[in-house]
Amino acid sequence: MNTVLPTLSLSGFVKDNNTIMRKQFEYFKASEYSQSTTFYGNISSLPYLIEQHNDDDIRLKSEIANTLTILYKRYFDKVSVEVRLDYKDDNSYNILIDIIAKNNGNDYSLSNVTNVSKNKIQDVEEIAEPYYE
Repeated sequence: MNTVLPTLSLSGFVKDNNTIMRKQFEYFKASEYSQSTTFYGNISSLPYLIEQHNDDDIRLKSEIANTLTILYKRYFDKVSVEVRLDYKDDNSYNILIDIIAKNNGNDYSLSNVTNVSKNKIQDVEEIAEPYYE
């Protein structure tokens, strides 16, 4: 599948799959669910998922994985997403996300740690190697 990601930046139309992996995740963590009236209900938003499912760990992990799978399948032939939660205390936890995508026989990966405190994203760290074995 030949993919192109349109952006609203100076990057224009992005064709590099590694950049598409990174940009898609940046958009996912920064987007707000209701930022568009035209596409209302169709915006993939990590802050929205945290807000909606903060009291149900299993549902939160499932919704993040499903949303990212759908989002990345627009650009890649095959997508695998793994999500884990690592609690620091009652109000703070890390969301660990590993994404592997295949396109034209090549593998692309992205691993990420997102710190959440009091149901708000605090910081995001991109990891070079996936967490899973």
